[in-house]
Amino acid sequence: MENKKLKLWFENPFKKMFKKEVEVPTPSLDTIQIGFMDNGENLIAKASIPGYNKDEINLKVTSKTIELSAAKKKSKIEKGEDVYKEYASAVSTQKIITLPIEIDPNKVSAKFENNILEVTMKKAIKKRY
Repeated sequence: MENKKLKLWFENPFKKMFKKEVEVPTPSLDTIQIGFMDNGENLIAKASIPGYNKDEINLKVTSKTIELSAAKKKSKIEKGEDVYKEYASAVSTQKIITLPIEIDPNKVSAKFENNILEVTMKKAIKKRY
């Protein structure tokens, strides 16, 4: 009988040490979904970025590309009399898209509401010679 208990302990030595599993929630985000609209003088991008707050989103716009990235980090600490456990998770996503037309990167505005990032980009003026 004692041999059986010892065998079970060696099969899963951490089972007693970690009596319960703690799940650190993470947003369910695989990709950023983005669409474009041209209203004549501006190119407007609308991106769905669920699970992230405004301060976790980064936007970089050049004359030919738009880059969206988001990162979320979570941690949890459990302290007990003889135990100290720290759980951590990180989730991030990034999307870089070549714009269909050239824009002026100095004339860009953005707003974030209800998990939708709306980026308004002024079209670049093409010089005619």
